[in-house]
Amino acid sequence: MNDSEKMILTSKELAVALVSCQYENIARHLILKEELVSKNKEDITVFTEQAEQSLREKGLWNARRKTKLSQNLEDLIQALGTSTKNVHFTRNKQELFIHQINRNQYLKQHIINETHTFTYLDHTRSLSKEMMSFYDLDSSANFNDEQLQPIQVSDKVYDALHKLKSEVIENILNNETENDSLREFITSFKKNNKAFNRISFNNCNHKIGEDKWDQVALSLPGNQMIWHVDYEQIHDNTVYFVPVSITDYFLKIEDTLDEFFASDVVKVSKSKSTRKKQSATASRKVETFSLKRGFSFFWKANLVLFGLIGFLLLNQGSWADDAQKYFTLFITISEAMILLLSFASCLPHKSKQR
Repeated sequence: MNDSEKMILTSKELAVALVSCQYENIARHLILKEELVSKNKEDITVFTEQAEQSLREKGLWNARRKTKLSQNLEDLIQALGTSTKNVHFTRNKQELFIHQINRNQYLKQHIINETHTFTYLDHTRSLSKEMMSFYDLDSSANFNDEQLQPIQVSDKVYDALHKLKSEVIENILNNETENDSLREFITSFKKNNKAFNRISFNNCNHKIGEDKWDQVALSLPGNQMIWHVDYEQIHDNTVYFVPVSITDYFLKIEDTLDEFFASDVVKVSKSKSTRKKQSATASRKVETFSLKRGFSFFWKANLVLFGLIGFLLLNQGSWADDAQKYFTLFITISEAMILLLSFASCLPHKSKQR
C-alpha cells in the first residue's frame, strides 16, 4: 500500500487482524472501548467468523499465509503494532492518530463510526494541513489578534465549564455588558458541545499494552481562530484561554510533533539472511587480550606438572646421587614454559576466515 492508497477496516475487522498478528492487547483495548462483543464464547465465535468473512470479501484474507491475512493488511498491522509513538487528536466522536513508523513515513488512522481509514504519509507532507482538515478548519481564515483578548479564569471556573447549564450560557451570551472575548469564547464552547479538543502525545508498547501520555494540548475552535487552553499557570489556580490564528496554532503543533517523533530511536527489523551474516561476522570477530584465558591455561598446566612430579617422586629411592639437581632443573624449566605459554594464551586469537 503506497501513500496514495487507503485501507478501510471496521473495528471488528481490525480487532481480528490484530489478533492474527499476535497484538492481543491492542485488540482487547479496541473491543472493550467500543463494546464490540460480549465475553460469551458463542458470541466471540460468531464475531470472529463474521470478521473473517468480511475480510475475505474485501480480498484481505489469505488462508495460505501464516497470519491468514493478505500481505498488505499484515504489513499495515505490523506497522501499527510496532509503532512506539503516536499523536492522538479528538473531535467530538471522531479520532485521528498519526503513528510514527520510521524516519520517512507516518501511518494516519482516522476513526469515525467504528470505521478506521488508514493512509501512509510521507514525512515531507505537511501534517498541519492534515490536522486542519480533520478539524474542518480553514487555513486561509483571516484572524485579527487585536479583536479578542486572552481570558483568565480560576481553576474552579475551568472545572465547572463542562457543567454549565443552558440557561447560564444563554444569560452570558445575551448580556451585552459582558466582555466580548468571553461571549465569543462561550459561543465557541457551546458550538463544540461544551468540550475541548484534545491532542495527546503518546509513548506506547503494544506488546505489553502500555500507553503513556507524554504531553497534552487542549483547544477550542472559534470563529476563524483557535482558543488555546494554557494551563501552565495551574499551580497558581489560573487557566488562560488564548486566541490564536488557525495556521499559527497548527504549525506550532506540527513543530511539537516533529520534536516528539525525532526523539525516538527507530528500530528496523532485520531479515533472517542479515542476522545469519551478522552471526557469521561475529564468529570471526578478533578476540581481545584476556587474563582469564591465560590464568585458565596456567592452572591446568600446573595440574599436569604436579601429576608428573608426584609420579617421579614415587621412584625417588632409585634415583642416582645427582638426580636431585636435574629434578629441580626440570621443575624450573617447566614452570618457565608454563608462564610463557600462559602469557601467549592471553593474547587475542583470530579464527580462520572462510
